[in-house]
Amino acid sequence: MKSGIKILLLANFINIFGYAFFAPLYAIFAQKINASILVIASSWSVYTITTGLLMLIIGRIENNIPNKKYLIILGYFILSFGALSFLLVQNTFHLFAVQLLNAIGTGIVNPAWKTLFSKSKDRGEEAKEWS
Repeated sequence: MKSGIKILLLANFINIFGYAFFAPLYAIFAQKINASILVIASSWSVYTITTGLLMLIIGRIENNIPNKKYLIILGYFILSFGALSFLLVQNTFHLFAVQLLNAIGTGIVNPAWKTLFSKSKDRGEEAKEWS
């Protein structure tokens, strides 16, 4: 396995670990700012819908950028800042703003990450490396 793939996988592992660590606590966190179940579900929906749309838009833009590793770094930086921004959330407006920030980070990271990973795979080892 190439070292580039190992670095990509490590960055992805750290990102998923942080996400999986926080995700079960999200509803509890949001309730502490007196967010209703509707607000909690809506903020999560805003994140997922915005991420999907941004991946389509940003993916087209990223096709014209030759060095995608800088986009991955930028995206993970935005995601890190977004995760830390949850500490500043005091009302539902802040919650939606942080979710939008995280959607921007994810929208930048995903197309670039998958492109770089796909280009770095070893021939004949595709299934193993994707797994």
